[in-house]
This record gives sequence, C-alpha cells and structure tokens, in this order.
Amino acid sequence: MKEPGLRLGFDLDGVVASQDIALLQMIRALEDNDSRNVEWVREWYYRTRRLLLEPSKIMASSDLGFIITCRQEHLRTLTELWCRRFVPNLKLLFIPAKSRTCSSSFNEWCEEVSLAKAKAIRELRLDVYFEDVDLIVERLRKLVPECKVLKFGEDLYEGI
Repeated sequence: MKEPGLRLGFDLDGVVASQDIALLQMIRALEDNDSRNVEWVREWYYRTRRLLLEPSKIMASSDLGFIITCRQEHLRTLTELWCRRFVPNLKLLFIPAKSRTCSSSFNEWCEEVSLAKAKAIRELRLDVYFEDVDLIVERLRKLVPECKVLKFGEDLYEGI
C-alpha cells in the first residue's frame, strides 16, 4: 500500500502567481476614483499573471496540494480560471477577504488574512504552507505551530 504524502498549501499571489505591486496600486487608485475602466484593467492584470513557483516541481506524486487565497469575492471567477490553467491538480480554497490590501491598516489586513488562513490550514491538516508576506508568516507560525510555514517569494508589501 502506498504511503500518503505530504499535505502542502500555497498562497496564490506572490507565491504561485507573480504579482506587480505598482500595477496593483494603480488599479486601487482607479477603484478609489470610481473609474469606468477599472473592471477591464483588473481583469487584464489577473488574467496575465505568470506562474512563479510551480508546485508540481516540489511535490511528490503522493502529495496533496492546495491553493489558499484571500482575494476579494469579485475576483473568484478569474481566480478559478487562472488556477485551472496553471495549477489544475491543486485544490483551490477561496476565502474572500473582507478588506482590500492596504484599505485599513496593513497590520489589520494581515491579521484578518492570518486568522482565515490558519483556520483553513487546520481544517486541511496541512504539513507545510508557503507564504510571501513576512507578517503573515510570523503570525501563522504562532497560530498553527503544527504546520511548517515557509517564506517563499519577495514580500512586496514590506514597508507599506
């Protein structure tokens, strides 16, 4: 009988999918100004993200993989399409954030996301989770000590 593998979790933006903080900030400026162009700009941005970490390159055939994202609800369809295209063998867990990145204080956003991801990590019984935001990595290590939370990628939000 085949031994069960590891249960691996991956953050989406900044770990599996590339991100561009300058473009994201411009999209947020359009949102704040009630621009009619924001929908197509947002769709273009999320559809054109490239694969950053390819999970299949670090997973054994017996491992199970999960994407955990806290993107906002209006991005669900685009997120599902992107994941089907680039990481079809991973299960997507979509946990919509109530706030946008930087819409409240950055620390409050990190706390909201950390609590939501910690709950998901416990429910999925993950062995390892990959995250790019330093504050979220630190918080998850305290909230779910049974899971090895690894930092991967550049924390583009550092200093915001």
